[in-house]
Amino acid sequence: MRKSLKILFFSLLLLIIGIILILIYLFYSSLPKIKGEISLLGISDKVEIIRDEFGIPHIFAKNEKDLFFACGYIHAQDRLWQMELMRRTGYGTLSEIFGEKGVKKDIFMRALGLKVAAKKDLEKLSPHLKEIFSYYCKGVNAYLKKKKILPPEFIILRFKPEKWTILDSLVIKQIMDLTLSNNMDSEFLRMKLMEKFNIEEINEIMPSVPEAKFNFSFKFKIEPPSHKLEFAGSNNWVVSGELTKTGKPLLANDPHLAITIPSIWYQIHLNSPEMNVIGVSIPGTPMVVIGHNENIAWGVTYSYVDVQDLYLEKLDKKQRKYFFNGKWRNLEIHREEIKIKGEKKPKIIEVKWTHRGPIISPWILKSDKPVSLRWTIYDGGRTPRAIYLINKARNWKEFLKAVSLFDSPSLNFVYADRDGNIGYYLSGKIPIRRNHRGLFPVTGDTDKFEWIGYIEKDEKRIILNPPENFIVTANNKIIENSYPFFLGVDYLAPFRAKRIKELILTRKKHDLNSFKKIQLDLVLTRSRLFIPIIKNLKNLKGKAREAQKILENWDGSMEKGKEAALFQYFLRFLNENTFKDELKSLFSTFAKKTALRWAGILKIINKPNSKWFDDINTEEIEDRNKIIEKSLQQAYEYLENKFGQPENWDWAKIHKLQMEHALGAIPIFKFLNRGPYPMKNDSETVNATYVSYRQIIDLSNFDNSLWVNTSGESGHFLSKHYDDQIKLWLTGGYYRMLFTKKEIEKKAKAKLILKPAI
Repeated sequence: MRKSLKILFFSLLLLIIGIILILIYLFYSSLPKIKGEISLLGISDKVEIIRDEFGIPHIFAKNEKDLFFACGYIHAQDRLWQMELMRRTGYGTLSEIFGEKGVKKDIFMRALGLKVAAKKDLEKLSPHLKEIFSYYCKGVNAYLKKKKILPPEFIILRFKPEKWTILDSLVIKQIMDLTLSNNMDSEFLRMKLMEKFNIEEINEIMPSVPEAKFNFSFKFKIEPPSHKLEFAGSNNWVVSGELTKTGKPLLANDPHLAITIPSIWYQIHLNSPEMNVIGVSIPGTPMVVIGHNENIAWGVTYSYVDVQDLYLEKLDKKQRKYFFNGKWRNLEIHREEIKIKGEKKPKIIEVKWTHRGPIISPWILKSDKPVSLRWTIYDGGRTPRAIYLINKARNWKEFLKAVSLFDSPSLNFVYADRDGNIGYYLSGKIPIRRNHRGLFPVTGDTDKFEWIGYIEKDEKRIILNPPENFIVTANNKIIENSYPFFLGVDYLAPFRAKRIKELILTRKKHDLNSFKKIQLDLVLTRSRLFIPIIKNLKNLKGKAREAQKILENWDGSMEKGKEAALFQYFLRFLNENTFKDELKSLFSTFAKKTALRWAGILKIINKPNSKWFDDINTEEIEDRNKIIEKSLQQAYEYLENKFGQPENWDWAKIHKLQMEHALGAIPIFKFLNRGPYPMKNDSETVNATYVSYRQIIDLSNFDNSLWVNTSGESGHFLSKHYDDQIKLWLTGGYYRMLFTKKEIEKKAKAKLILKPAI
């Protein structure tokens, strides 16, 4: 018996070892070839791909078709799993590979209709753009055909991806639209607030403008997006040669998006006789989104323009018609079949569409009235053409023509060129609303609240060579109140923008080093609203007094561990003590949605007797100072109980970031994650928590430009380029954004030749 057990044990052990060895072999075999030559069908001439020390590909092709073929091939080499995950997210087909866990997320995406929007974009693609996208797809599919062993995620989940199509690339673009279009959530929140408070009370704590009052009973439940699409903000700024040592402009940009591994961005250089452009792309889509070419540079931030509205619809009993302008119209019924791994039968849902867009209840929210969503993406857009023309633009005139086609998402573009010009353009389709401002859901049974068009390109905010010699945007309100069109109210508070301007004005002449210092700045200017008030409080006692002594002379630097930690927890308790008693279960949603906006505590901090400070659960009438004192005491006690004496309080150790892989939540695959890493910053410091990429472009010499990504170029965990930029990113490091072939060849670490198969 014992002998049999031993034989069984060793047999199982050998089997496990054998499986592990096979997996190791397969995983290593799935690494892409980045040196030597590869013969491929689909290209007409040799393409040279030179990779630098961080694995960044510089692609040199002899014609545009081969250039975009190679772009697709290289994207697939390094980020095939990410591309597959993104297109499945957009289509709502995650359940096919993840099973039941993906169903809610798939329903969310199907209800939003990103595939429908992508098809509208496809209809607007010119023949030339379709050809470019088709060559990109051919490149991706050439890799799928050539590579017999695909990346580890496909081995683990045991499936092979289908061929790449133009629609796949366009649906990934729609995910970016979703990431950068969030007014729908604000309308939900305002409507819930209307159930308990009047419009004056809401305006006191929400971003606001005068708006009619609506008395609808509105119950809802929001499901989060399928993919992690958190958004914190972005910074970009540009200075003219009048403010630089070289006499030529400098341009900086750092978009803030979810920090995952691999990064959302893919660094790339595309060179052919038709274009020469370098910057970051989005895997699954061709062309450079942020960067520079031989003549111009550009950067983007999210504008927070309101491009979404909710309508309360009236349906017939059979749920097949909706009422509009005195007549019953047929709903467009989309039967969505969601296949689920491990299940024999698919889940079927019906998404009903009006002329405005999909009815998103009950799939995205629960409501006692059908709610439809109007969104600019449902009209289709020309953004792919805009990006293509921006990549090729030689001057301000060509850039302006190109960026005016950038229909969605709405972004703040800053611009610089080698001739010394700097500029700004507000992109995107921006709705002109009839009889409302889009702050609350409105009735949809008439055309009273219809959109009546979009702001014309010449009527948008355009700046060229301002007298200040600099332009700054950081998701703040940048359009003056006299502007004749309504853009929205949900901008972020201007703390980052003001700090950047402050730092620009501290020097007469800037260079790359001064721009790095601005991008890496860790001063939390929000603190300047609170510290003087805290300092002037009288007769504090106990732990509240101890907290006051720590904070009263703090300069807002997040590098100072105990002060930063105490202030952050003070703000949390202050918000809770001010609003939770009135908002109750709605408080967490309110706190999350207003955290970075000019809303909530920011709007009443200079109103000491605001009714919001009074705790309705006590007989005493509390004012601002009383609530601040209570919050200081609670913050001090919380940190003391958790970490001991103030000398042990360290914000960087409390505030950590983990770069998560899509499979990293499964315990056995946690090795795919990186971190957690201590972070000294905050979402409102210039050097923010969610900086997803940094670039500084030197228009006097492009080879001196700097960049850094969050993790690495490769999505393969066995590649040295999976995480080789993390240390640089964490410590505020950069490396040169090499542009001329001479400089690229000096730093070359690998060279791959793609050549036509005979």
